[in-house]
Amino acid sequence: MRTDLLLGDSYITDASKGMRSMTDTDREMISKMIHGDNGAFEEVYRRFHMNLYRTAYLISGNKADSEDILQETFVAVYLHRSELKSPEGFEKWAMKILVRKAIKITKRTRREASLDELLDDSEEGYGIERLSEDEKAISPQESIIKRETESELLRAVMRLPVKLRTAVALYYFKDYSIKETAAIMGVFEGTVKSGLHRARAVLKRELLRSGYTEENFERSGKNTRRLADGQNV
Repeated sequence: MRTDLLLGDSYITDASKGMRSMTDTDREMISKMIHGDNGAFEEVYRRFHMNLYRTAYLISGNKADSEDILQETFVAVYLHRSELKSPEGFEKWAMKILVRKAIKITKRTRREASLDELLDDSEEGYGIERLSEDEKAISPQESIIKRETESELLRAVMRLPVKLRTAVALYYFKDYSIKETAAIMGVFEGTVKSGLHRARAVLKRELLRSGYTEENFERSGKNTRRLADGQNV
């Protein structure tokens, strides 16, 4: 994920892709689903629901809305599955449905964000930035600083307006490109770029106002260090 770049001042480029590698079995199940196989639909749900749920949580900020978003997304996937042209397009197609549902539901309910699950490093939780093998060797003090900085960053993200938060979730947390993020949100690429620049400015200002310094970023995880340095995306 690109949480390392959220506070940088550099120009946003159209770099990496957000989709995980699709296996032959994934393609087979999606193809069967498209052609009306209900058992395949259940298998597609099993394979892809957690990734979509985590995105819903990043946008809505709470479990109740995320579950509603996921349910409505897969109802739409089921009802419109014959419209999907190829298995390879499933993830972006489903993500586009999810984002539309997420923005609508989040605006309607206006529930308070809860970060417990987002900050959960277990397999069931999202985990804002799970430690790599190298990072697991850092000292307990450095680990605490890293965790606190990243937790505060996520809290700041949750205070952004929902459409800005959605762009941040897709581009920085899910690693979609600018072009993909714009297509999923149904907006122009320039709108995504300007929104991400605005979001980064707001986030950095909020963190510095909360007492975080450049030293905090330097002593946190490698991603957040690059974020503070303003390196290119």
